[in-house]
Amino acid sequence: MLYGVFSLGAQAAVLHVNPPINCLGPSCFTTNENGGHDTAAFSQLSGLTLLYKAESGDPLSATPDKEEGTLKYSYSTEFLFSNEDEYTGAKITYDGGPAVDCSVHCYLVVKDGEHEPARYLFDLALSPYEWDGVMVLNITGFWQNGVRGSDGKGSISHVAIYGDISEIPVPAAFWLFGTALIGFIGISRRTRV
Repeated sequence: MLYGVFSLGAQAAVLHVNPPINCLGPSCFTTNENGGHDTAAFSQLSGLTLLYKAESGDPLSATPDKEEGTLKYSYSTEFLFSNEDEYTGAKITYDGGPAVDCSVHCYLVVKDGEHEPARYLFDLALSPYEWDGVMVLNITGFWQNGVRGSDGKGSISHVAIYGDISEIPVPAAFWLFGTALIGFIGISRRTRV
């Protein structure tokens, strides 16, 4: 599997996330709980921060109705939908800036309020995902005919990424800028003395 972003105009690697036939730990969980929030539905999210969330809209549109989270400016989502008026997937793309660090805690929630299971939870830090925070997340095949347990009436209402805010790396440009700033301060003091 390829990771990261390639230079010279190449596209970012893609990580595919599909509803597995058997979504039982440690890297995938489901719940039939429809109400409340993701953090109330999954104990794994306790103490973690909402890093990025995109909500689908009505009428159907590839553009999210709403985006939020600590890293909402680092990522963008394109919702995928079928001719049957249902959202069946999404593509989350890294746009630049601070990125999610999946070395310890990193979860993706795919949620639908009208279907069972109501939510899928993927631990992106574990195999087979091992997401690096930069790869495109291609989320497909949810709540449509042919998927195990599907009645064809579901539709993705949101996708969300949770993690530990302390693990978000500061971009290298910040460190370079900080080092240059300290250098300028040192030169400025030297010229005054």
